[in-house]
Amino acid sequence: MAYDICGLGTLAADIIMTLDALPRKDSFCMVHHTEMQPGGSGTNTIVQAARLGSRCAYLGTVGDDAEGRLVVSSLEAEGVDASHVYVRPGERTTRTEIAVDKNGDKCIFLIMGDAFFKLRLNQKDRALIHEAKVFFTDLLPGWAAMSGLREAFYSDQKIAVSLEVGLDLFADMGVTEGQIRESLHVAHLVVPCRDAARDLTGTDDPFKAAAAMREYCEGVIVFTRGSEGSIAFMPDGGIFRIPACPVKIEDTTGAGDSFMGALMHAYLVKEQPIEQALQFASACAALTCTGLGARYRPPEGYPSL
Repeated sequence: MAYDICGLGTLAADIIMTLDALPRKDSFCMVHHTEMQPGGSGTNTIVQAARLGSRCAYLGTVGDDAEGRLVVSSLEAEGVDASHVYVRPGERTTRTEIAVDKNGDKCIFLIMGDAFFKLRLNQKDRALIHEAKVFFTDLLPGWAAMSGLREAFYSDQKIAVSLEVGLDLFADMGVTEGQIRESLHVAHLVVPCRDAARDLTGTDDPFKAAAAMREYCEGVIVFTRGSEGSIAFMPDGGIFRIPACPVKIEDTTGAGDSFMGALMHAYLVKEQPIEQALQFASACAALTCTGLGARYRPPEGYPSL
């Protein structure tokens, strides 16, 4: 196949602000430094997989602004095929404004713009999906993601789904709970954030949540738990618990994206055993936290499979 992974999902430019402490209600804080970096959960994930050696392509839409140019150029610089990331004249690219304090805690503000939701898959886009071993999506933008999932399902490809926001925010962006459940039904690998898992199952307990999700999800379900590590629930009932790697944290932004990209590369592309793939993903995610920004890459690089 031409590609290991074809991604379709969120993309954005990140405006990162560093400060001593996140402000309390009705209070001020001093911003010490501001910079713009490429971001977006979906593109962060695909970039991590590409850095580790997967051949990747991406689908999306951006505006013809500085943020859009940054999104496209950053993908190209990482070796990701961005020829299916379309530029829409006169429209604005999605951006996030991220305030990060000295402890690595953060607050994220999402400004969607008007280009992101305009993606509609053409025949060349559908052919691109068929050319990949794995189709990855975070289910946004909704119509395009659902179309991509149908293409991947009927061509019998591996499907990986991450859920990066809660159900209320999904609903605000036009994706229903029913569509989410249908998407998870066809996925081989599912990694939901805490908000999404809680909203879908009514519990924060990963064991109870996995049991509830089994009603409509037949694939591998992985919960990331920050400093508590990760837990994978296998279709055959097996459970793997992987501790987090201890590091000095600078910024946790992008840790989950790094984990997802590394896990797809190791488990779905290189077909490593799930326990080894989870350990590898945990190490990659930890190293992402040792610097500022969602795509921080440590000077010593990432561990080898």
